[in-house]
Amino acid sequence: MKTLIIFLIFNSYIFSQKACLKFESFKLAINSENKRTVCELDLSEQNLSDIPDEISELENLEILHLQKNFLTKLPNSISNLNKLIYLNLDNNKFKEFPTSITKLKNLEKLSISDNLLVEIPYSIGSLKKLDYLNLMRNDLELLPRTIGELKKLHFLNLISNELKELPSSVYDLKIENLYLGNNPNLVVSEDLYDMISLERLSLSGTNLEIVSKDIKNLYRLKWLELSSNKLEKIPEEIAELKNLETIYLGFNKIKEIPEKILQLKKIKKISLAELELSLTIENQIRNAFPDAWLEF
Repeated sequence: MKTLIIFLIFNSYIFSQKACLKFESFKLAINSENKRTVCELDLSEQNLSDIPDEISELENLEILHLQKNFLTKLPNSISNLNKLIYLNLDNNKFKEFPTSITKLKNLEKLSISDNLLVEIPYSIGSLKKLDYLNLMRNDLELLPRTIGELKKLHFLNLISNELKELPSSVYDLKIENLYLGNNPNLVVSEDLYDMISLERLSLSGTNLEIVSKDIKNLYRLKWLELSSNKLEKIPEEIAELKNLETIYLGFNKIKEIPEKILQLKKIKKISLAELELSLTIENQIRNAFPDAWLEF
């Protein structure tokens, strides 16, 4: 009896050490000799309009690529993929957010950009382990307040939507990468400047007219995009962002750069395209950052 138990434990260990298998064909994956070893399935760019219910049989699936197809819905059975941590639905035809996704309790990364979504369900708040959410290039006007329940969220991309405002709950999250660009009707709340975890922030194309002096609070910022707005000046408090490496200021109405900003030590890239800066100011910038990539 003891020998049998040892044998079973040993076999279990050997199975756990097997390399995960990746398939690019659903038929091959579902008919594989041992479906339990399938942990990655790439069905991208296969002109798919639906996904079979049998996908739930891949019980150890962790990574699922479904981007660049013609999907408008997902089977309810997908909610049974309890080990799924990564799901890519980019470049499909979703008009409604598939609510079955919100039952994937171990999901960490979700990308559903370049679709036709107009709203996100309240149940999004159920994805407690989600740390990456890409909703770029949809038709979203509002987000549910329950998005604030995604306490592990570090990356949020909302570029090129129709957002007017963010729910107040978002500003309490410890997001490191926040992309809000190309939302021309977005009202930027002062609460944004309390998100001290931010390292990358995009506000380009939001018709921003003023940058608050409180931007100095975002002391972890390394990358800041303020291009294509209606800015006539930038606050000298940006000079307090000692970790700043990249800043985009082009396509605004800015005519001067505060001298204090020229003292930033870590700058590697500055975009000042299409600004009406004097030649004197341009030379000052070149002298201040001789090793940086500069665009005028």
